[in-house]
Parts: sequence; C-alpha cells; structure tokens
Amino acid sequence: MPFVQVKDINMHYQIYQSHTSSDTMVLLHGVGLNMELWEPIVPYLLEKYRIVTFDIRGHGETERGTSTFSWELFVEDMHILMKQLQIDSFHLAGHGFGANVAVKYGQRHKEQVKSIILFAVPAFFPRKSIDSLIDSRKALTQSGSMLPLAQSMAKGITMAPSESSMYQKIVNAYSKVTPDTYFRIFDLYLDTPPNGDFGRITHPTLSLVGVHDPIYLNSYTLSSKLLFQTRLLVVPHSSNAVFIDQPQLTSEWIHDFIRTPILNRSNYGSFESIGAESVMDQFHEVYEIGINKLELQEVLHIDFLSNFRVSINGEDIWDGWNQRYAKSLLLYLTFNQTTTREQVCDALFPAIPLRKAMNNLKVYLNYLKKLIDTHSSSRSVLIMDKEHISLRGSVRSDVLKLKNDLRKAQSEQNSELKIKWMKEIFSTLPETLMPGLYDDWITRYREKLEKQIVELAKEAADIEQKRGNLQSSINFLNTAQVYHPDDEWLLDETMSLYDQLKSRVKQQKGNRVSRKRSGGS
Repeated sequence: MPFVQVKDINMHYQIYQSHTSSDTMVLLHGVGLNMELWEPIVPYLLEKYRIVTFDIRGHGETERGTSTFSWELFVEDMHILMKQLQIDSFHLAGHGFGANVAVKYGQRHKEQVKSIILFAVPAFFPRKSIDSLIDSRKALTQSGSMLPLAQSMAKGITMAPSESSMYQKIVNAYSKVTPDTYFRIFDLYLDTPPNGDFGRITHPTLSLVGVHDPIYLNSYTLSSKLLFQTRLLVVPHSSNAVFIDQPQLTSEWIHDFIRTPILNRSNYGSFESIGAESVMDQFHEVYEIGINKLELQEVLHIDFLSNFRVSINGEDIWDGWNQRYAKSLLLYLTFNQTTTREQVCDALFPAIPLRKAMNNLKVYLNYLKKLIDTHSSSRSVLIMDKEHISLRGSVRSDVLKLKNDLRKAQSEQNSELKIKWMKEIFSTLPETLMPGLYDDWITRYREKLEKQIVELAKEAADIEQKRGNLQSSINFLNTAQVYHPDDEWLLDETMSLYDQLKSRVKQQKGNRVSRKRSGGS
C-alpha cells in the first residue's frame, strides 16, 4: 500500500501501469469517497493511459492533517504528490468536489494539464440550496456516525443494487470520513464558491452527466455558461457516478474527446443569448448521442432465474459451462461487472489459500475468455489486468430484472399500481429460483430474493384483504408459501382467509335463496 509524505500528511496513492501507453491520467475522487471507487473504469482507461489515483486529505487511507481546509490546500496537496511521483504532464479527471479541484488545478498549473474531464461537477448551487443540503445531511449525522448518511448517499451515487460490491464500497468510504472533515469541505462552497472558475477554463474540457442524476442536471442547467467552455455529454442508464454505472461508455467518450476535443461553445453563440430552453435542447441532443453509442456495445444476455442460458449479440453459447468454474465466474461478473481478482477468490474459493486460489483463477479466466469471445463479438468481452476483471458491454439478465422490478414494487406508494406490479412479477416466477446453482454467495442471494418476495407478497395480501379481495389475498399468500413453506404464520393466515371466504360464499348463497323466496311469495 504506497504512501508519500505531502506536507503534514501521509497520502495514499496507486499507480496502474498501462501496457500500451505512457500517457498519464490522474483521477480525483469526490467528497466522502475514496480512490477505490474508480475501480470499474480503470481497466478500460488502461487501454490508453497510465492511471494515477489517490485518496484526498481526510479520506480513505490518507490522513486528515492539521492544516486549515481551503481550495488552495487541496490543489497544493496534489501538486506536491505529482512532484514526488515525477509526473509532469497528464490528463486530469475529477468527480464532484474532485472536479472542482481539477478545474482549479488546471488554472494554477496550466502547463501540466493536457485536458480536463469533469464527472458531476457542482457547477452552480444558490446559497439557499447549499444551506438546505448541508442541514439535511447534518441531520443524518447527529449520532456522530456517518453510516446513515453513507446509506442515503449511496442510493443517489450509483444505480448498482445495494448488495453489489461497489454499493458497499461507497457506504464504507463515507463511513471512514469524519463528519467534521465532510462538512468542512462543504464550507468551502459557502465561503469561496467556485462558480466563476468555469468561465476561465482554457483546457479542452469534457463534462459527463448521468441522466438519472437530477441534482446535477438542475445545477448544470442553471449554470449554462459551463456549456460554452466544455463538451457536455449525457450518459444513459446512469446516476451521479457515470464511471461506476457505465464504465465502458464513459471511457470510450473520454478516449474520443481526448483524440478530438470538440467543444460546445461554437454551436450556440454567447452565454448571454441562451436561455434554459436552449440548454435543455442541448441536453436532449447529447442524450440521444449517448443512447446511440450505447446501442453499439456488445449485448450479453445472461439468464439463470429458471434456466441457465448465455448469448452474446444474439448468438447462444451452449457448451463448456460446467468446466473450470466458467458458470460461477460469469454469474459473479453479472452482479459485479468490474471487480478484482482477490474479491473473486474470496467469493468463489473462500476455503482455498489466497495464493493458490489466485493461480487457479488465471487458468479459469483464460478458459472463460475463450468461451465467451465469439465470432459475433467484434472485440473481447472479458478484459483483465493483473488486478481487475471486467465484462465489457451491456449486461442483461432475468435475475437482475427481477431484482429491479421487486425494488420498484417495494417503493411504489400507489396501492393500485403496487398490486398491478406484483401480480405481473409473481405470474412469471419459477417455483425454484436459480435452480442448480449452489455457490455460497448464490445461495445467500437466492435467500435474499426469496425473503423480498415473501415480504412483498405479505404486503400485497394485506392490501387486498383490507379491500375485501380475499381470493387475491390468498393467492399472494400462496406465492409466499412457495418460498417459505415452513412459515407457520403464512399457513395460519391462509387458512383464516379461506374460512372467511367460505363464510362469505355461504352467506352470499343464503342471501340469494332468501331473495328468491321473498320474490316467489
């Protein structure tokens, strides 16, 4: 774990060497996060650049130090680090707070920076909005723990499911930062707002925004001046951290921009003449660009909810899955599209000593690579370096779809829509989820899915019972019993509803007989 002395702190950093290029890119993470969050995109960027990441002051493994926080301090920390590492020229990418620091670094050390990449840069927030944001986040840290805030923030940073390794890394990163460090950085936006920096950008600058990141989109629209100093691209199917949600597309756009840095400023004239409507026209235009580019990616269908089936660009791969852990590896990568070799070994081979497991993994990965690199794929679907493993392309799976559908149904507030959602979901469920798969991590995931299904079924049954739809309520409880057959409460509740339904039918029959008799007399 490499460290270097920077002023009053030991700074944690990592250098990833590229086998194809000596060009360097430095990645600056956002507030509350750490350098581990770059892992999904690093393998893609390594095709073109040597990568340098580091934990900023007070984050990850880097010490907080005693210096008073200022924009200049964070710029100087990085400048000293670059000197210590003897890196004189590089492309600079930053996320959130790191993006603001990147812009300031480019202004202070113009000769070092070749280009700037901005991920979800806080472009403009009115003072009132910042105050409100800080108050709401401070309320989540009143206990002195960052965990409630961490869990809240993770949901907005990525679209990855809560059980994914990247989601947990976001939570863990926030939990390592003290509330004092976190909110002192926010004070910088209040004391010395960086809004004016964007009008002074002179480097080729690419700004990437996730389409499902409404806070950033609003900020960007209000600060439309930024459009004329940068190239704006909107990343489909992603939230705040586009480099986590769409690492391949994001890296391709970075490569394209650095090769041909086209800016937006010539398209729309001067800032003063542009309104919000033109800004949103630009947004829709670049969003379509993203959708079109995403459609060019390799499409991996990996289904295993009821039967195991794999296809790449429509070409099925039937044979070879029961050898050398190919099936287990591919399923793990379905949930963790970018991961590390050590994480795979921990998940799939926990009883084997790490060194032996890592050696075996080399053989298994080479076999998997040959298996899934089909003639219908224009380039390798599985990319690897000494540390990381990634699936390249758009991964689609019936299990991931089920997980997403269950989450939508769970969050739906309208009872009618919730019942409709759940009927549709439950109508396609197999009796056994993910049959024939017995890895410990799959078993845990299956149990989690089953628990979620049962809880939703109980909720739906309660809604239907209160509305007087007893048969529908029974149907939902019967679904729950498929996955929790030993749950005595489910059995008792179902029998109670059956008794109520029988009583109602008997009463309705008696009422019909009474009406006939009274009509006959």
